Amino acid sequence: RSFHVTGVQTCALPISRAQTCGLKGETGVASEQESSRGWWVTFASMLALTVGSPVISVGTVGVFMQPMIDDFGWSRGQYFFAFTVGGLVGSIGMLLAGMAADKFGGRLSLLVGITLYAATGVCFGFIGPTFAEYFILWIIVGLLAMSTAAPIYVKIVSRWMDRNRGLAVAIVMVGMSIGNMIIPPLTS
Repeated sequence: RSFHVTGVQTCALPISRAQTCGLKGETGVASEQESSRGWWVTFASMLALTVGSPVISVGTVGVFMQPMIDDFGWSRGQYFFAFTVGGLVGSIGMLLAGMAADKFGGRLSLLVGITLYAATGVCFGFIGPTFAEYFILWIIVGLLAMSTAAPIYVKIVSRWMDRNRGLAVAIVMVGMSIGNMIIPPLTS
């Protein structure tokens, strides 16, 4: 049932606004789109998180430890200290990434974040034996990697899904688990 109040169509006790009134749901996407394009966005987000920054940064840090310690003469403490500080800086990066996604949209945030994160990955190949370079690079990674982390993908998927939002978010998050199973063995 629907009725008009000052020219605005509303629904009385709707089960789903998109179903009862033919209106778009609260996410701005009609139900028909949820069943088609929304699931594609969900699975693409899952695949992106499978090889995303959280998996690459955290899942491979142990793989590269011994070769870098041997090549540069650092201690294990130094190696993991830079990683730990990068993780702490990442908490600030997550806040900045969330604000950027709210202001500029999730897609633009991901595009910029993935590009800059990839550039820092390339920079790891050019660091010298100076610990300061490695340390500063992990601080930069901490700031940039969070712009490609799960909350940004969840924001995008949540806009596409209405009725199955919980399932869609769970599927997206499975991507990190899959990545943590396959990426470390592939890199070692």
